Amino acid sequence: MKIILIFFLMFFLNMSLAVMVDLIKGMNLSMSLSVIRHSFAAMSLAEYIIIYGMLCLLFISVFTPLFKMKNADRTPSQPPNASPTKKK
Repeated sequence: MKIILIFFLMFFLNMSLAVMVDLIKGMNLSMSLSVIRHSFAAMSLAEYIIIYGMLCLLFISVFTPLFKMKNADRTPSQPPNASPTKKK
């Protein structure tokens, strides 16, 4: 979960940096947000597929260990060996 939080924090910081640069250049806030929105609207289908795939990989890498831990809790543990093996 920390990875997802860090990802969204970095995304928010990058978008705020882009808005701040536009504001420093003299654009107003609505125009700056419009530039960000139009940059996503101008993407091709292949770019959307790549972004979707990367987001899926992010969430899969975070939630896979959680599912493995839950499944490990559900499996019955093996009983200890009752008779010790004889060494010759």
